[in-house]
This record gives sequence, structure tokens and C-alpha cells, in this order.
Amino acid sequence: IRQKYCSNYPAMPQTPDELESTCCRGGSLNRQHGTDRFWTEHPAVDREAGSTTVRLHRETEIGVTVAAEVRFWDAAGQYFLETLNGNVPLEIIEELIIEAKDLIRYK
Repeated sequence: IRQKYCSNYPAMPQTPDELESTCCRGGSLNRQHGTDRFWTEHPAVDREAGSTTVRLHRETEIGVTVAAEVRFWDAAGQYFLETLNGNVPLEIIEELIIEAKDLIRYK
């Protein structure tokens, strides 16, 4: 089993099902910034790809899009940030990174 787990789990998971269940806490980021609202949801675990992703959503008067993703790749042992669909305020990105590192831990 990978040595990746989420911080809300008290101990290292022993099975793949426990690993996935540790990453099911919803995101805590939910902020209004100007006319846009940003929020995160549960981390998405992709066992086949070997990654876990926290997505940042943006709601505008036009609709909802994914604004950014922080993805942890098991093979690289690192976090990666990708912004999508336009600019994202730095303070929101900073909160997203803090939250992703809190939800997805690697030892």
C-alpha cells in the first residue's frame, strides 16, 4: 500500500479501502472573493493513475468551473499545482495549497 494518507485519519491505513476512506473529508475552503465564490470538495483518489487531487471550484454569474487543482503524484512523491479557466487570486491559491497538504500527506 502507498504511504500516502490524509491527516484526518489517526493511523496509517492498512488496506486500499481504508486508504480511500481517509480521503473523504470535504474541503474547508469556501470563500467569496469579489464577485466569485471559491470552494473545495473531497479529495479525489485515482488508484490507477497513482494520484490524489484537491479541486478548487469557482462560481461566477456565468456558472461553475474548476479553477485549479493540487495533485499529489505517488511516483514523484510531490504536489503539483495546475490553474484552469483563468486567473485565480494568490490568496486563494495559498489557501488551496495549505488545505491540499493538510488533506493529503505523504511519508
